[in-house]
Amino acid sequence: MIYGYDNDKKIYNVIGYNDEFIYDTSIITYEEFKNAFISNDVDKEENPWADQILMLKYNHNAEYTFNLQLVKDSIADYLDSKNHYESTNPFKNPSTNKVYGISTINKLMEYTAEYKKTIV
Repeated sequence: MIYGYDNDKKIYNVIGYNDEFIYDTSIITYEEFKNAFISNDVDKEENPWADQILMLKYNHNAEYTFNLQLVKDSIADYLDSKNHYESTNPFKNPSTNKVYGISTINKLMEYTAEYKKTIV
């Protein structure tokens, strides 16, 4: 995730997992980011998330309102490991093989442990 930048130095401040599975900050150049974004040669069958890289930008002309109830519901969903939005879609059955909220930490730890076994 990009959390900052310096236009003069042409760098991004990023945070994420490094090659040793440690969540850490680092710096990449604009050119490195552009090349990585363009190359995106990940197997999309094996990694369907690869087609869902989104570039977001703040819209200074939009009016943003604060929805306290939404914040409360989102925190409750996170703590209860639920996704109440999934159950509001009448055209889609709720998925049984997904985890949400704080439960994702356990799944991430399981996945990381299994993945480490494959690279040793």
